[in-house]
Amino acid sequence: MNFIARCYRCLGLPGRAVFLLTLAIYLLLFHRRVLLDITAQVQTLMKVCHGEVAMPPTALFYVLTWFAALCQCRFGILMGAAAAVLAGLLTARWWATRHIFQDYFGKQNAETRQSGWLAFVLSFVSSLPTQDLWLHGDYIMGQPSPNYWMNGTVLASWPFAVVLFWQSYQQLLRPETGWWRRMLLWLVLLAVSKPSYALVFVVVYPLFLVGRHGFRRAVRWHFVPIALLGILIILEYYLVFLQKDSIYVREFNRGRASGVDVCLFCTWKLYSSNILVSILAAVAFPLGVAGTLWHSLRRKLLFWYAWAGFFTAIAISA
Repeated sequence: MNFIARCYRCLGLPGRAVFLLTLAIYLLLFHRRVLLDITAQVQTLMKVCHGEVAMPPTALFYVLTWFAALCQCRFGILMGAAAAVLAGLLTARWWATRHIFQDYFGKQNAETRQSGWLAFVLSFVSSLPTQDLWLHGDYIMGQPSPNYWMNGTVLASWPFAVVLFWQSYQQLLRPETGWWRRMLLWLVLLAVSKPSYALVFVVVYPLFLVGRHGFRRAVRWHFVPIALLGILIILEYYLVFLQKDSIYVREFNRGRASGVDVCLFCTWKLYSSNILVSILAAVAFPLGVAGTLWHSLRRKLLFWYAWAGFFTAIAISA
């Protein structure tokens, strides 16, 4: 508890405001019984506690919530603990984003003195509702939202994804031979929280690295981290889709093993009547920035690296 109190004090006033406001939002959502993926994940954690199903392989959110609940398995306590964990995770992403702004623009730049608050505002950028909100009641589902705030395992991966993105961009500018160790750390943390961005990273970053520094360096610097990530993904595939005690096998599939099928846009069409409109609505903010500042942004590596990652994520999602 003393360690937590010290961390809370170290955040400073903006960081504490982010934590408390985020905590209040989630407590309000839970109090109003708004159904989120988080609710189902807490219910899954209760089943893990009672020995009904195995712990999901993306276990970081579940473990943090269980410890925050002081190792108790009552639903109300776990939901309160989940709210605190989510607030902490979002604050960690806010802190990482703020650090990126300060690192990129300079800490002494007068225009970035409010970078912390700008990072906080950007954390709420989400998909805009399309006609599906009025026709079907679907708001988040079907939209490639850059801020998927309703899933605990996704939220657990956010701080690591942001840090990995920024550090990999810096490696593209100024490569360091010891970078692979940090890359390995962030990839492992993504694998045990939610490997979504890791799958994007291993596609986009090597291509940019080859383009800037050659194929030989790209292979030498990536073999160990990507090989280990591949092993972890295969293990998680087994634990999710094939293990008999997995909640996906035992409950969702009624005891049958399953897997992954490739079917372009099939799932997306269930929740969005117009996929193109969904994409445009979700990227209204970055498209607006790109269009307004095109002449200055088109020469920047960071601009193309970010958009390449986004389009790769869209392709994987589709």
